[in-house]
Amino acid sequence: MGVRDASVRSRSGPCGGHESSRDETDRGQAYTLEGVVGAAIVLAAVLVASQTGGLTAATEESKQRHRQHELERQAQEALLVAATARSDGGDLSALVRAWDGTAFSSGELETFVLGELLAEQFGESSRNEAYRIRFAYERHDGSIARETVYSSADAEPGPDAAAASYTETVAAAANESDPPAMSDREVGPIAAVVDVEVTVW
Repeated sequence: MGVRDASVRSRSGPCGGHESSRDETDRGQAYTLEGVVGAAIVLAAVLVASQTGGLTAATEESKQRHRQHELERQAQEALLVAATARSDGGDLSALVRAWDGTAFSSGELETFVLGELLAEQFGESSRNEAYRIRFAYERHDGSIARETVYSSADAEPGPDAAAASYTETVAAAANESDPPAMSDREVGPIAAVVDVEVTVW
């Protein structure tokens, strides 16, 4: 009986060793798999965070471009309306001719169609955008002058500003078909052809 038990124990000993080794291998593989899965989760989290940040930046940039296009469209429409308004109603030509070389006050500007439209669209809106009007014209010596005739803010426009312009040909009187030369003009130090530039920010 004792010999048989010893024989059984002798046979079972090596087999138990194999099972122990296999268990250790399985545990090692499980730990390795856990490590790989954990690393994959961390990498996925990093990628998601990176993509989310890039998406947010792209969305903000798209919103900014849309806002610029919208401001530019509104400024251009205001210039077109002012340019085609009745001459006795403060049209764009009247505004250009009224400039005497100094900046308009807000009250003076709003007696003209362009000033009234810009105040309604930008200055009095809930967003309260700042805007500026400049006249660009050619001097006698051929150089180009750009004069600020009105600005609703002291600050300069930033890189996100929107701009629109309209070229106005000014005649000395309503019945003149050709614009006068600089020396023939009675009011304002400007040439006959003026680019009226509106910048909004």
